[in-house]
Amino acid sequence: AVSTTNPNPYWPIMNHEMGFGSDPNDAASAIVYTDVTDYVNRFSTQRGRDYELGRTEAGELEAALDNSDGRFSPVNTASPYSPNVKVITPYRVRATWNGQEYRVFTGYVERWPQKWERHRGTSRLQVVDGLATLAGTRLQGALAAEILADDPWAYWPLADGRLSEQAA
Repeated sequence: AVSTTNPNPYWPIMNHEMGFGSDPNDAASAIVYTDVTDYVNRFSTQRGRDYELGRTEAGELEAALDNSDGRFSPVNTASPYSPNVKVITPYRVRATWNGQEYRVFTGYVERWPQKWERHRGTSRLQVVDGLATLAGTRLQGALAAEILADDPWAYWPLADGRLSEQAA
């Protein structure tokens, strides 16, 4: 087990938690988080953009969890978290620093890859934040949204390409 106590009082204490069994499609259900900090060997996270003119990207977190006993394996029915080791499991990282709690990352498990590293079972989680769920969403343009906000009787958007020679 990884010690969550920190010898340096100026470093934050990190907490990793997962919401096993939560249904993200049920707004009425509350997420009950389980502390998995003792199983996290390492993690890294990034979000936002590299510079001001860059594209804003979805936040990503990669965490290597000790899976020597198979508790984070989706096919292990003997896992204490079975059958709730599945994709779209809520995951959050919080830091406590000088008595103040900070949210470092909140997202959903995208993949549970299983791997053996140095004779130990490891699950290298791929976690994405809520912005990633919008990647497949088609959003209306500003003009179409403004027209539809006026509740017109009819609306036929001209969705032809700039170089089209005929109206669709």
